[in-house]
Amino acid sequence: MPTSTNIGDRPIDIYLLGETQPGGRLSMKIDGGRVVAGPLVAAQKLVSILLSNKGADPINPERGTNLVRLATTGHLRSEELAELLILDSVADAISQMMAMRSDESVDDEEVATVDVGYIGIQADEVSVVLQMTTLAGANVKFTLPIKLG
Repeated sequence: MPTSTNIGDRPIDIYLLGETQPGGRLSMKIDGGRVVAGPLVAAQKLVSILLSNKGADPINPERGTNLVRLATTGHLRSEELAELLILDSVADAISQMMAMRSDESVDDEEVATVDVGYIGIQADEVSVVLQMTTLAGANVKFTLPIKLG
């Protein structure tokens, strides 16, 4: 799902979501060396952590959440349970992002808050609308589709 915006008078393009590969791996594709900057960096970090399976990275096994694993095993079909599991996964991802911050981190590329707006459950997919605010106060709103198993 390509997303384009204009930051600092230059076009910034990002594919927030690529294709989910077998085993819950996310294939992120950026065409032609396009630059990702500002709040879209924060969005990319958030989505990458949310859709990576915890334990899948041998160098950092605590990175990621259980969101994709829960979706592909049928745990997100109930609206109430889906909301709790998604909120827990978002909180886990934010905690991981905060732990990765350094003195060199750019405020516009770091997440301050994430609000979960709408959660829609269809037969084969859960759609989650996320509103993210960076430490610099920039806002990004996007829909995160999660395939159900």
